[in-house]
Amino acid sequence: MTSGTAARGRPRSADRTEAILTAVHELMREVGYDRIRMQDVADRAGTGLATIYRRWDTKEALVAETMRVHGLPDVEVVGDARADLRAMLVAIAEEMAGGSEVIAGLVTACRDHPEIRAAMQECMIDQARPVIGHYIAEIVGEGGPGVDLLVDAAAGVLLFRGAFLDEAVEPAAFADEFLALLDGLAARR
Repeated sequence: MTSGTAARGRPRSADRTEAILTAVHELMREVGYDRIRMQDVADRAGTGLATIYRRWDTKEALVAETMRVHGLPDVEVVGDARADLRAMLVAIAEEMAGGSEVIAGLVTACRDHPEIRAAMQECMIDQARPVIGHYIAEIVGEGGPGVDLLVDAAAGVLLFRGAFLDEAVEPAAFADEFLALLDGLAARR
């Protein structure tokens, strides 16, 4: 049963659902997917385990819905491709700031749980890729050098640095470094 399935018992409270999804989002950033326990979610959300399991049969279903609901981070769009891309890169890097254990757990979950993989694809491929690609195309020029590759490179660098390097990814420094790369490519045109 997932959140869209009718359940026996009292009607579901939208406030309770929001509190549960927020608790999962916070815990994912703090401890990673593989260390989230349903009891910790219930404690943080101020609810009981039965309330959670009435809405989601599994941890995977709960995490997948959390990823879909939270999706791309909210950023203020100002209409300037550089500023908007920087804001988006910083926000995404901040979401991934949990370090190697957080990222490794989520990558493993994508391999082992199709619903987690599908939610990640919706967030990264369906939502983030077109937005970031639009900004990159504006900066390097339409038909510029490998816009799709540059979008993938941004994500790849964040994953690589977050999963394998000991130092934490500093979101603003990463965004500035990536923008400098784009500026260099734009200047070569």
